[in-house]
Amino acid sequence: MKLLMIARQQYLRFDDSDYQLFRADSLDRPEEMSTDDYTFLRLTMGETIFQTNEIEKGDFAPAIYIKNSLDEAVVLLKKQNGENKKFTYQKDDTAKLRWKLVEQEAADGEAVKVSAPQSFDAFVQEKLQINCQKVGYASSETDFLSV
Repeated sequence: MKLLMIARQQYLRFDDSDYQLFRADSLDRPEEMSTDDYTFLRLTMGETIFQTNEIEKGDFAPAIYIKNSLDEAVVLLKKQNGENKKFTYQKDDTAKLRWKLVEQEAADGEAVKVSAPQSFDAFVQEKLQINCQKVGYASSETDFLSV
């Protein structure tokens, strides 16, 4: 989320003061928004972002900003190559999926370096080492048992 917040501030000029932030990889939604409205918003996002390859493997999960009035949503996307994208949707009960894409913007940004994939065992060992060092349990890698 931090990368998307930087993208919002530096590249896409989006004021989120009247919006609530939700993660695209979560089913959380505003309490006041009906399940149907949120489902249709996500279906519209699917048609306009996911099925059109606007997002690719390695890109970051989109952030969904829903306006407090529940009639507008802004989706921010940070691509691994540095490109930032913004999709603005408005509620429209006459549209097939009750929401329609009304604006799309893109802005160049800095490419993001993603760490090389590692095995689960290496990941656990790294996290164990970091956490133990935080609490002063171990002083070096040799103090740890292998996983």
